[in-house]
Amino acid sequence: MKEVNCDVLVIGCGPAGASAARAAALAGAKTIVVDKRAEIGVPVACGEAIGKCYLERLPFKLPESQLLLEMDGIRVIYGNNKVDKTGGVWPGYAVNREEFDKFVAQEAVKAGATLFTSAELKSLELDEGEVSSALFSVSGVSLKAIPRFVVAADGVDSKVMKELGLFKRGEGDSGEIYSWEMKGVKLDSLKFDQIFLGDFVNAGYGYIFPKSSDSANVGVGSILPSEPMEKSFEKFLQHPEVKRQVGGAVKVKEKSKTAPFGYVLDSLVHGNVLFTGDAANQNIKPFVEGILPGVICGDLAGKAAAKNKLKQYEKMVEEAMPELEFSKQLTELMLAVFSFEGEKQDLILYLLSAELVAQEQAPGLLEKSVEELRALVKRD
Repeated sequence: MKEVNCDVLVIGCGPAGASAARAAALAGAKTIVVDKRAEIGVPVACGEAIGKCYLERLPFKLPESQLLLEMDGIRVIYGNNKVDKTGGVWPGYAVNREEFDKFVAQEAVKAGATLFTSAELKSLELDEGEVSSALFSVSGVSLKAIPRFVVAADGVDSKVMKELGLFKRGEGDSGEIYSWEMKGVKLDSLKFDQIFLGDFVNAGYGYIFPKSSDSANVGVGSILPSEPMEKSFEKFLQHPEVKRQVGGAVKVKEKSKTAPFGYVLDSLVHGNVLFTGDAANQNIKPFVEGILPGVICGDLAGKAAAKNKLKQYEKMVEEAMPELEFSKQLTELMLAVFSFEGEKQDLILYLLSAELVAQEQAPGLLEKSVEELRALVKRD
């Protein structure tokens, strides 16, 4: 068995993990980053939309080639109601996640991190509550990593979390997304990501995210599915506004995934382990945008690990991404909304999507208690 010592071990090389590895290596730490996939960025399991407002907070400049279609905002559709949200937090870009993930991983390697692919975490050895070693199978060969600090960026079903006995995900804590890239679409606009609310899915929404003039990621998501997601997807395709735009289009690549929604961890730091990205639920609700937030938070995790500033990590995240606290409060509101049924649930989700999320409106609205929100719905 091969043994390697390192200052920082990053488990998972998605946007958050690669960003953490880059930051740790740049800070002078001997850094190893591992990923269970044979090829970084493959398969893609994502809607591939990012928020423009986060670009200036990235720890590195994203090449123009990574930014595909530029979006003016998000269009929210409920029945005959439509609202276009523009300005502020709403504009964005379509990206190619395969190329995006490869780019950030290359930045980590250029910074000095050592990358192992096809590296599956088998077990963690603990010593007084801290990880003393991690055993991997790398292309069938055993590798033992002996780190000072670990950054867990291994996603919503985090093996690190399970090995530490922290995995307690329950109903509503994660969402199922069933999604396909489709070719041959005829979209109303290439300037808006579209979010749909309706009875095609329980406790969730549908979406059309443009990728090019004739392709889009089309999907449905739910945190409390009442039927197989494939069935909800087929219902979504029959929505008049959807059918008009994607009817006749061809499915070319499935991009389904499980996404974090509820908050499982009581802290982002456990022993000598820092959690980041989807493993730490670092995404923006209600649409679970986690690509750029993952890069930003991953960078902070890498710096904190390299400089042995684990106690400051959570504060660093709070200061860099104040939207995450808002997302936590919005999650509570949305879970309350999902206790309603049928049209009433869809109506309040429309209000949440169309009005509450705007940052300039959020502080006052979030002072309302969940019970006040329930009363508001009943009056409507």
